[in-house]
Amino acid sequence: MSVNKGPSSPFLNQHQLSNRWHVSPRTLERWRYERKLPGYLKVGNRVLYRLEEIERCEKLREQAGDAL
Repeated sequence: MSVNKGPSSPFLNQHQLSNRWHVSPRTLERWRYERKLPGYLKVGNRVLYRLEEIERCEKLREQAGDAL
C-alpha cells in the first residue's frame, strides 16, 4: 500500500496531527487508547489518520464548543 505524503494527501501521520492540534504524539497515543479519536489506520508501525475524519471531528468539536 502506497501512501501519498504530499500536500494533497488524504492522510496525516502522527507527527503532522500532533503539530496541527498542538499536542504531543504521546497524547495522541493515549487518545487512541481511550477511543477519543476518529478512525485511523495502522500501516506497519505507522499510524495514519484520515484527513477527512480529522476535519469532520474538528468541525463537530467547534460547533459543540468542546475539546477532546
